Formats: sequence, C-alpha cells, structure tokens
Amino acid sequence: MNGNDATSFGTGLCYEDVLPLRWRRSDDAHSLARSLAINLGNEQLLRHLAAVDEFRGEGGEDDSQTAHDLHRLESKLDLLIDLIGELLTRQADLPVAAPVRLCAETLVWTCAPGAAPATGDFIEADVFLSPRYPRPLVIFGVIESVQAEDDGRARVSLRYRELSAGVRSALEKTIFRQHRRMVAQARQGSRR
Repeated sequence: MNGNDATSFGTGLCYEDVLPLRWRRSDDAHSLARSLAINLGNEQLLRHLAAVDEFRGEGGEDDSQTAHDLHRLESKLDLLIDLIGELLTRQADLPVAAPVRLCAETLVWTCAPGAAPATGDFIEADVFLSPRYPRPLVIFGVIESVQAEDDGRARVSLRYRELSAGVRSALEKTIFRQHRRMVAQARQGSRR
C-alpha cells in the first residue's frame, strides 16, 4: 500500500501484513446482545493469540535443566498448535488474503476495484490474524474512503465502530507485538 494519509490510516503504530479478509454490508443498528457477544469473542481471540505468541523469541540465558525441559515442552506444544492450526485451516473456508494495515482506529486493505464497498457503507469485516488460530477478528465500521491505487486496485479505509475498550486495548497490544516482531526480524535480516 502506498501513501501515508493520516485520515485514512489513523495514527500510532500499525501492523501491515497479507491476511485473509472478507467483508459484508451490515445493518448499522445491531442489538446490544450481538455487539457484546462479538466484543467478548474478539477479546478472547486476542488473548489466545497473545498466549500463543507469549514465549516465542523470549528465551533467557538460563542453561539449567529446568529451562531446557521447559524449552522442550514448549517446542512440543508449538508443534501441536501448528498441527491443529493446519487441520483447522484446511477445514475452514478462509477468504483470499489481501494486503492489510491494522491500526488502533482503522483497518485498511486493498482489493479489486469491483470488489470494494462504497464510501459510507456500514460493514462487518472478518480478519484472520494468525494461520495458527484460524478464527477471525470481527470488526464493524464505516467505510471512510475507497481510493484507486496505481496498479488499478482499490484501497479501502474502514473506521471502527462498536469496539469495546477491552478489544481496543488488546488490539493495540497485538499491533505493538507484531510491530516489535517485524522490527526484530528486520534487524536480524540486516545482520546477515
């Protein structure tokens, strides 16, 4: 995605990746029960993703037998999670992956021009943040803009609505973790 328009992208840290994403037009007036259920599900999803990522890349310098045993156990659990995630992904009907920019206030993605919603549409978007846990983050929002890219695709910017404080906080932490991971990977790549 090109450009850095603050009105389309939001401010602060953002996480960019190519992720499975689907959207559908939605009714602007959701029931309170549905909004609560979706927010609770989103909080749970973000907590689970944080737990899966918790020990990744954060090993200490301890060479004790206990640390070695914990590392072996963690490796086995990682393998089990990967295998289960692979099975679930094969059974899930995941949408096509698209370039995505996830910020604390906005979601931006690119798609084919004929496949973009219209500015002002209220939509529900499903973003699959991890292949290891193929359950979507469900986001409601209003399309702020649809802009043509140089390659003929459309850049769609959605401003969140109905996002609880708990989901917003967990989403900001997820974005920070992903950003930190990308910075670490870039540093490792530059050292080679």
